[in-house]
Amino acid sequence: MNLPENRLFYSHPRGEIWNGEAIAILSSLPPASVDLIFADPPYNLKKADWDNFQSQQQYIDWNLQWIEQAARVLKPTGTLYICGFSEIIADLKLPAMQFFHGCRWLIWHYKNKANLRKDWGRSHESILHLRKSKQFTFNLDDIRIPYNHHTLKYPDRSQAKTSQYSNKGKNNYSWQPHPQGAKPKDIIEIPTTCNGMHEKTPHPTQKPEELLRKIILASS
Repeated sequence: MNLPENRLFYSHPRGEIWNGEAIAILSSLPPASVDLIFADPPYNLKKADWDNFQSQQQYIDWNLQWIEQAARVLKPTGTLYICGFSEIIADLKLPAMQFFHGCRWLIWHYKNKANLRKDWGRSHESILHLRKSKQFTFNLDDIRIPYNHHTLKYPDRSQAKTSQYSNKGKNNYSWQPHPQGAKPKDIIEIPTTCNGMHEKTPHPTQKPEELLRKIILASS
């Protein structure tokens, strides 16, 4: 795999974009200095020179190098998101946990990707949400989602005695929807980038801006 030279790609008063090798750039940062990292590493599908590893174990070992550095530079309130196919991400989750306090497994679901093979059609990718500590940043109100029609139709109702929230009828209160919307789910439905979109680039695994927008709002 040919490693790129670290170089400043874009500069703005609010920040910079660097193009380079992940381990080298992460190693240059001071400890506990970063709020959020979103990583979309190679998938080891051997479809490009930067996505070619001799074995799955070599692929895992390489990922653990930059994951360890990511954990080092994250603040105690920081989080790391790692995106990829479930069958690839599954091999990274357990060894990555040695550097983190907790993890949630998110699903990015899409319906607009063609299936050209004789197999199950792919309609999702997985995202590991690795948290540095219990005090991780999570801005719930910034990423609330609309309630469904049924919830809005019956907005004010008491908890039934059989509800897990009623405490056998002792909790006598009426539930009302939050004015800013419902809590976000761990399945995020956003279309993939496709031809005709203004943000589409030639990159084979490009992630949509809306997905990154939601993650940045949630964790920084």
